Amino acid sequence: MYLRFTVSLAILNFNLYFSESVNTCYKSDVLMGMLPGQRLLNVAFSTYQSKGLMDCCRRCQLHKICSSVNFDTSTSVCELNVAASGLYESRENYKFVDMRSWSSLDLGSCANNDCLLHQRCQDEGNSEHTCVPIGCGSPPDISFINKTSFGGKTLWQFNETAEYACSVGYYPSTDVTCMDNGNWTDFTCKPFRNCPEIKKCYAMPNSNEFWLMPFSGSQMIKVYCRFTEKSRPYITVNELNKSVMSAMVRDLNNSCDATTTSIQPHPDVGETRFQKVRLFVGQKILHQSNQDYASSTLKEQAYGRAGDCYALNDTCGVKGEFVINLTGTGLRVSSSVEWDTWGTDARIEYLNRSDDGLIVNGACGGSCGGCKLKTDLFIEPDPNYIIPDVSVAISPICESLV
Repeated sequence: MYLRFTVSLAILNFNLYFSESVNTCYKSDVLMGMLPGQRLLNVAFSTYQSKGLMDCCRRCQLHKICSSVNFDTSTSVCELNVAASGLYESRENYKFVDMRSWSSLDLGSCANNDCLLHQRCQDEGNSEHTCVPIGCGSPPDISFINKTSFGGKTLWQFNETAEYACSVGYYPSTDVTCMDNGNWTDFTCKPFRNCPEIKKCYAMPNSNEFWLMPFSGSQMIKVYCRFTEKSRPYITVNELNKSVMSAMVRDLNNSCDATTTSIQPHPDVGETRFQKVRLFVGQKILHQSNQDYASSTLKEQAYGRAGDCYALNDTCGVKGEFVINLTGTGLRVSSSVEWDTWGTDARIEYLNRSDDGLIVNGACGGSCGGCKLKTDLFIEPDPNYIIPDVSVAISPICESLV
């Protein structure tokens, strides 16, 4: 049967293809790009109750994102698709139509419109049109955004939240959600600078080493995050770090020969070796007294402290010593850090700093006395640090805020 289209859009449920200015006749059920009995799967971005197949096709052309339609002949339900190829299923009551090669239908002022992919053109009459959002499209132009995550979809639905919105090492300041106006919520990608921020994206993280950016800038430092009652950051030291309040004393003749005694000469005698040192990110200091990851003999010693009861006011030298060695941590001791003496007849025999600021060691003593930090132990990024192997710690990536 052949039909001639000469009436208005009121009878668009006839299966006809037409141009804007010329009446054209086609055999019923034979339209360009149509596959009867086929339905394209998993690419629909909008479904609505149409007036018929031609209404469905016209609605597709109001969306620049639309490439094809699925039309249910039994219900007139129209599915608008973002693609025109892929996986099909056989459905007797469906018709698939590839719209990519169709010329413009009767779109009025929406013909050749300037609407974006995530908008639908709406004819307002008098040669005017508006672009109505149907979702969200391209991601906002934000530093450290994960374009790969956004690139996986052409159109995001209203109230849909994007996962993995920020690059590795960064997390969104708020949920990245498609709003009803077609825009994304305002957000920034913030660097993971401290351990509590890990819990913004990981509900129950295990204590582990993470690559964080604790200082301004983007230099990554390996930080051990301990997740117990509180989230606490530590720096794992790779070399020997120790503080010694020596138990050595003078012999009975008060010569320079050193000996030990079973009677503790001073209540502070002891040695501590540090495996991890507590980091205060905001203040940019290492904690001197934290012993969470340290092993001690006798009295626990503060980081960067040394002393003895051996050195008198003579030339026999000292027995107390300390070593701070931040090699391989990405940190160095600030040049502003100073030491002072404590106790009786206290003196600093030597205090050596490496040119790169990675190592500070000293020998101190007295009767009894020694040396300790005069200032906080300020640290700063090592400008020469190169990450040896990124796999030795977790590179945090935020799927979504929790």
